[in-house]
Amino acid sequence: MAILGGGPGGGGPLGSSNSFTGASTSIELVGNHFYIIPGLFPSSTTVTTVAEFTSGNYYCVGELYLHAGIPTAANISDVDQAACYISFNDSQILLVTTGGAAIDAAPWAKSALVIPPYTKVKIEMVCEETDGNNFASMSVVGRTYRG
Repeated sequence: MAILGGGPGGGGPLGSSNSFTGASTSIELVGNHFYIIPGLFPSSTTVTTVAEFTSGNYYCVGELYLHAGIPTAANISDVDQAACYISFNDSQILLVTTGGAAIDAAPWAKSALVIPPYTKVKIEMVCEETDGNNFASMSVVGRTYRG
């Protein structure tokens, strides 16, 4: 039987909470799974750190999903290309980009991602233009493994 009452949400098994408590710049561990959901970001040509953390005594196998800057209004054709830079221990290891404004370009991208144990992870985003009506997003989901 699991030890009860742990986690920020309380009431669940130790080490996991029962509900999503909001966007976070860190990794969230739930049982043998993990997720990184930093929320929406206004389209900007300024590189923005959206997640930063150090992994623990586990490694992560998952997928990164990047979504282009999409308007909150009805003009869905005004999509800003987005890029996501992933660094391990201050070395860039991966660049993921979405399609541009062309109507046939994909407004999202997906990439496999493996995060080693005890690794400093930094994820940054940037868009092709600054548009206060458009918002980009990224998330990472997957499974953790302990050696």
